Amino acid sequence: MNTKLLLLLISIFVIKTAAAQTTTQTYPIENLPKIGKYKGATFYEGGFSGLYYLPNTEYEFLIITDRGPNIPAEKHGIANGKKAKIFPFENYAPKIFKAKLENGKCVITKSHAYLRPDGQKATGLPLPQDRSKNEEVGWLNRKGKPTGTDIWGADSEGITVDKEGNIWICEEYGASIWKLNSDFKTQVRYTPYPKDEGIELQLDKIIGKQRPNRGFEGITATPNGKIYAIMQSPMYTTKDTETLKKSRLHRILELDPQTGKQVTYIFENPGKMGEIRQRDWKVGDITAINDTEFLVLVHGKRNGESYKSINKVSITNATPLHGGEKVELLRSAEKLEEYGIKVVENEVLFNLKDIGWNPNHEKPEGIAILNKNTIALINDNDYGMESKKEDGKFEMTGVKSTLYIITLETPLW
Repeated sequence: MNTKLLLLLISIFVIKTAAAQTTTQTYPIENLPKIGKYKGATFYEGGFSGLYYLPNTEYEFLIITDRGPNIPAEKHGIANGKKAKIFPFENYAPKIFKAKLENGKCVITKSHAYLRPDGQKATGLPLPQDRSKNEEVGWLNRKGKPTGTDIWGADSEGITVDKEGNIWICEEYGASIWKLNSDFKTQVRYTPYPKDEGIELQLDKIIGKQRPNRGFEGITATPNGKIYAIMQSPMYTTKDTETLKKSRLHRILELDPQTGKQVTYIFENPGKMGEIRQRDWKVGDITAINDTEFLVLVHGKRNGESYKSINKVSITNATPLHGGEKVELLRSAEKLEEYGIKVVENEVLFNLKDIGWNPNHEKPEGIAILNKNTIALINDNDYGMESKKEDGKFEMTGVKSTLYIITLETPLW
């Protein structure tokens, strides 16, 4: 059989399961722009961490990257206990791509670096230490040459568009929320840290206590104009990190851009499951069904065990938190109930492995709703690279960025 024909057949292979009552199609992204070369390896765009469907189009999407290629080096001999990361492309600018489905593939049609208020490109470099709990140190190479930091550095993880056409992104360094105009230029940045710029607005200060590199992981706009952003992991709200590592409580921040009002709802992860510990769970993304219901990507992995699901959650009966309550120390929904706090209602729609998710796609990090019967997902391929020993060395995995279209037999509404 012709090789190209075989690849095309694989890319549109349809999987049906009675349990999940779904049909899944996969669309590899083939025309990824080249980033550059490092240590003889060629890097292409990837690291896709958020997905937004452009309404009333023929399968057109916005896809956002994270901070760019980075190689763990904290176990390198000269790291001296620092959380070192190598950024082989110092000037890499996180991007928003426009893409569409075409001939069995997902094709990138436009590329935009999102911009600071002064019109310069944002970078993926770490924030200064007083602006982030990330604690990472950026290197340019295995010799430890420093990258420095950037007050406008961003590790973007989610994207949405409001009813006025403004683009909203969230990132996990700060953790912060950015409002962009249709030209991808920042109009407002919401941050938990003291204001440095006239365009910065204050988030609840407790957001600044996120677990390092586990800040905002998903963002969505509801029809009533509110913005919701979800934390990747339970927050480290006190110095008692051993207790907090056993917490199951993730925050969903509600932001009303018209009034500045902010409240928090609590999403609970599944807890210990086989080898997967409570601290191993991550949220991948969130997208709104309506004003009060959402889909949330959840995944966990440890010692060869892996779990990935799409959950349906509702904030209708959940208790809104208005201040800096350190609820993570209570660890579970049962304990919260003792204090009169109800978490969001949480229902597992299906396990991704039951609907044809590629087991080599470790990170499901983008979700979008096309209509009541159709969902889109995308994986983060870490730019086709991994570092097993975290010593600054790496190998190319060949894992591809892929868009999934899931057709549901049972509609979402």
